[in-house]
Amino acid sequence: MNTKFEEAKYINGAVTRMYSAEEITAIRNENTQRYNEIKEYLFCPECMQPKLMHNRCQSKQDYFSTYPRQFHVVGCSYECEKATKKILTYLGESKNLNNLHTRLQDCLLLFIKGQAVINNPCIISKQTDVQLLKQTTNTQNAYGKRYYIPRKRLTDCVDQSSIDDFKIFYDTAEFKWYEDEHGGYYPHRLNIYHNNRENLICSLRFSNNVYEHLPLEYRQFDDVYFRALIAFYTKLTIHTDSGTENRTYYEGIINYSLKITFLDILPID
Repeated sequence: MNTKFEEAKYINGAVTRMYSAEEITAIRNENTQRYNEIKEYLFCPECMQPKLMHNRCQSKQDYFSTYPRQFHVVGCSYECEKATKKILTYLGESKNLNNLHTRLQDCLLLFIKGQAVINNPCIISKQTDVQLLKQTTNTQNAYGKRYYIPRKRLTDCVDQSSIDDFKIFYDTAEFKWYEDEHGGYYPHRLNIYHNNRENLICSLRFSNNVYEHLPLEYRQFDDVYFRALIAFYTKLTIHTDSGTENRTYYEGIINYSLKITFLDILPID
């Protein structure tokens, strides 16, 4: 069961919006009065039932957690079992890509924009994913369970805990396309930056075929930086630059165009 939250939903009367733990950390550090006004109205970003508190950490990323004796609504992904590696692998295969792409779009709507969606994009259950579970579970008990897809915001605290497992990665960020002459089968590289362009969160690689199948509006910024909401499904690995700086960063492969989506794309200086 999940016990830590990277985001919370602010609900105060008719006013609602999503806050990341990082945003609340900044408010807490810079404006105590505003933080005190906000902190009483932070709830689970999915079921909006348990009240959340903001936790500061010295050596790892700040996070939200539930107050004592606060509970999620039945069916919230925070009450589900983590999807197995077999389920997560099968989810990203070609026959499931339209379903996966809808999940990515709904993640941006639900977790970034705070809008309601029909189905929770991070839950896999027999009610919505019969064939997927038939292919990936071996017992009636396993088939009947509800599973959550791991997800991770693209903050500056992406670290080794974020790698080696398929996840939905998402956030608002800055981007730039590069052509990598040493990229081999994956010559197109999309660098993702957080807050400023000196802070590379991760790099995504694309083959010529996948790049050409991306919608044109995703590719028209290949000479400039742009800002957008992004969600993608991949497994990040640690990559070490072979140059003199020996720089280490996180890298993923997008092997189908439906494994990535953007919203609200804008060029920036």
